[in-house]
Amino acid sequence: MRRLWLVVLVAASLLAASCGSDSDDDGEEQATPTDPETTESETTDTSATDTDDSGAGSAEAETSDSSAGTGGDGEDESAPEPEPVVLTSSWTGVTPETIKVGVAGIDFTRLQEFGVDIEGIVAEIWAPAWVDAFNRRGGAHGRMMEVVVRNFLPVGNIESDAVCAELTEDEEVFVVLGAMLGDNPLCVTQLHETPYVGMFGLTAERAEKSIAPFFASEMAADLQRSNSTKALISERTFDGARLAVFWEIADDPVANNVVLPLLEEAGVNVVAKGTLLDFAGDTQASEAAIDVIFENFAAAGADMYLNISGLVPFNRSIDRNRPGVPFVLLNGQLTNSAIIATSGYDPDILVDAIGVTASKPTLEEWFANDDWNVCVDEINAYFPGTIDIDTLPEAVTEGIGQACQGFRLLEHLLIAAGPELTPDALVEAADDTGELLLPGMIAGSLGPGKYSVGDVVRYYTYDIETKNMLPDGDPIVVTR
Repeated sequence: MRRLWLVVLVAASLLAASCGSDSDDDGEEQATPTDPETTESETTDTSATDTDDSGAGSAEAETSDSSAGTGGDGEDESAPEPEPVVLTSSWTGVTPETIKVGVAGIDFTRLQEFGVDIEGIVAEIWAPAWVDAFNRRGGAHGRMMEVVVRNFLPVGNIESDAVCAELTEDEEVFVVLGAMLGDNPLCVTQLHETPYVGMFGLTAERAEKSIAPFFASEMAADLQRSNSTKALISERTFDGARLAVFWEIADDPVANNVVLPLLEEAGVNVVAKGTLLDFAGDTQASEAAIDVIFENFAAAGADMYLNISGLVPFNRSIDRNRPGVPFVLLNGQLTNSAIIATSGYDPDILVDAIGVTASKPTLEEWFANDDWNVCVDEINAYFPGTIDIDTLPEAVTEGIGQACQGFRLLEHLLIAAGPELTPDALVEAADDTGELLLPGMIAGSLGPGKYSVGDVVRYYTYDIETKNMLPDGDPIVVTR
């Protein structure tokens, strides 16, 4: 078997962005894109395989039983002929024949330089395979997809911004499909006014800043925190607790506009709050500040902590201070075994943790999912023998699923947008979608103001044998 996945380090910030979601109270309003320059797109690095054109043609209407006045030929002359669809160069990156798509992928090879071993699948494998399969199915209204893959190192934003500029300015793509971290997708949607389909990372704040539409397959950050908090309240997890709430300054909007109001409305006894400021990479200063926050929690008599933000700073402080109280985690990093194993704290502190976040399929659930298996089959059809399910590492299994969720969302939007393909048409397509199931999902949807698909959260508890947070109970489908 040809092993095309690579050993990598994924920075803690990767999955912090990965677990974001939008709040059902904070609708994600998309601004109307500005008119583009009518520039024909350049030649791509990875071209799609030519297939039969599925462009629409005119069809004659069948007659009814009463065919008087039809000249006896069985045709109803009074029925109008459908207008033939004429495809145009409707936007930058769109021609009558093609749609140019950029893929912003993580540079797994160079991540090895940072020294932690996680396996992942590279975009150079899945992107051309799925594009080829999409085009063989007829593309989007007869337009074939062309793809340009560019990789970036997910540390800081310098390389991410460079890939953004290359795809939008040099390659002039219509849309970017990516795994960009934090606010980096705003380079695409705000600065370069280009649609972005992310595998994660949507928040209400990023949606508001975006000029072109921002979509995501994973439940957006605000919704994730909101739905998880509602589940915890419904399960009476906070009953009788003296709760202390922690978050990082970047999560101020979701803390103050989503989580804290829900706790207050439910009558939860919040005895202390602590916000960790941004120390610009100064680890010592950050750790000192969070230890002071924990001292204040203890002084307030808190007997349960709630962490709205990322795992690493918070869990390291739990490890140092050992407060001996249960703590609740809402960030999707809790489902990532590599983050737990490589972030510099004793994972056994998680025996006191309760996790609730967007549901991620287990290894067995991925293998049993028909749509995930189609994704694998399409890779093997393009690169024979690449994926052997019997020896597939868990991280690669998840990576295939996450990438295919994003790609299938892109496919859906391109087709549903219709022949007159523009950023506004993508938004209208999303608004009209309703239920949408992507690979591995048991519930998902798009609709007005809701541009992330996932609709399921789940409880997670620590398994001391595997050193992982594992699903505890069935997935919880949230109210849309």
